[in-house]
Amino acid sequence: MPETWELLYLDNNKNWEPVKALGEYGTGRYKYNEVKFEPVTTSSIMMIVKRQANCASGIQEWIIN
Repeated sequence: MPETWELLYLDNNKNWEPVKALGEYGTGRYKYNEVKFEPVTTSSIMMIVKRQANCASGIQEWIIN
């Protein structure tokens, strides 16, 4: 599981901006972690993940609705 993660979107000026999360970014073990955020209109979404020290990390599935 990651230590932290966040989502950013590409705005109209081609700058990466954080989404406005409507809750906490989950970091639970052995489950899907999700965050709901205010809607954005964009061509790209980026996820920034900070892994825990001395641990490997990976993304198994990423779903955006």
